[in-house]
Amino acid sequence: MNVGDGPRFTAAQLSQLRHQLGNSINHILGFSEVLAEETEEAGQHQLVADLQNISETAYRLIAIISERLVPEKFSGAQAEGNLLLFETVQLVENIRSRIGVLEKNASEGGLTDVLADLVNIGRSASQLQRDLEDGLSGGPYPFELPERQEPAENSPSKASQEPARKLADNVSAESEPDEAARILVVDDDETNLALMARLLRSQQHEVITVRSGNDALRTLAGSEFDLVLLDVMMPEMDGYQVLEELNSRKLKDNLPVIVLSAISDQESAVRCIKLGAEDYLTKPVDMVLLRTKVISSLERKRLRDREISHRRQVENINQELERRVETRVAELTESNVKLQKVETQLQNQIREMELVDQVSRIITSTLDIGQVYQEFTQELQRLVPFDRVAINLVDLAQGFFSQNYVVGEAPPVISQGTWRPLADTQTGETVACGHTLVRADLR
Repeated sequence: MNVGDGPRFTAAQLSQLRHQLGNSINHILGFSEVLAEETEEAGQHQLVADLQNISETAYRLIAIISERLVPEKFSGAQAEGNLLLFETVQLVENIRSRIGVLEKNASEGGLTDVLADLVNIGRSASQLQRDLEDGLSGGPYPFELPERQEPAENSPSKASQEPARKLADNVSAESEPDEAARILVVDDDETNLALMARLLRSQQHEVITVRSGNDALRTLAGSEFDLVLLDVMMPEMDGYQVLEELNSRKLKDNLPVIVLSAISDQESAVRCIKLGAEDYLTKPVDMVLLRTKVISSLERKRLRDREISHRRQVENINQELERRVETRVAELTESNVKLQKVETQLQNQIREMELVDQVSRIITSTLDIGQVYQEFTQELQRLVPFDRVAINLVDLAQGFFSQNYVVGEAPPVISQGTWRPLADTQTGETVACGHTLVRADLR
């Protein structure tokens, strides 16, 4: 973008240029800080000092661009652009020069992994210089640069970083994750994706990268993730639209999203938070701060997952208890029905036993068989009401019976014959009387 042709930049043009420059600076900072941390752990202290110097220089570039490249202070005049270009390109050349020396040392020392990160830093520095030259003067820087200057140990940029960095270090040390997570990184810039993957994989996380919002939605629909790092400014579908789709498609249940954006205004941050983002970080992103945010977001998700799991367990237990109660109620209902049947049977047996008792008393209290029949039928009528009855005497010894007494208009059921249970009749209880049985056949 050539910004020197017009008398003044629009706010949108300056915002786009700041975003473009910020991406390259973010790459320089990210790779240098990750590499500095790893080389310090490996005891390569000279590399650490050089990498920290590169980071400090990048922070100075951020301060200059953020303060000077704004509509209130930058008109776009050629002289003004050349002056800003002069200040910034000096710093970029310092980075490129130092990276060149480090690459040579790493190559000679066989430090393949270190060399790969240094190459990424060098490429980002070269891209940053091209963007500065194209954006501020419309072409390559036309002046000879002075000797590079080392940033002072007590420079404002370095001093301003220390409190936040110490705080982030403390939080990170107290919140180290106890398990790896699956993280999706969404950014249209390939170097940004490489940087985020480099940082997160150094923490033993599994990282999946995609370069568009549509790819992100397809990936989330087909797989489970613990965290999403989402860029805002992307072609076709930006970060705001991705958040809206996550909500409408219900793909974001308990899925934290950290937005990484070169847009530093509060309105963008508020919009993302309202759309469901858990955090909003502006580029260039401090790697230690980002690591801390990742750890805290994952920890909150694990706590929410445990809560959801516990709630589901409670619901399952309640459902099982309800099922058992229903089963037990059904069993008790069935048992109650059976008990009522048994109770009815017992009542009938008691009633029949009372009849037997009355018949026995009648038979033993008189020798008049006619009176026995009469009193027996009266007592039988009281206990078991009937319209007609036939009474038979049965000789068990001979297996012979005969009908002796009939009440009502019923014809004789059986006049005489061999004794056997009477079929198709409602039969009362038989009563022993000496060697004879009295049997009532009721209709």
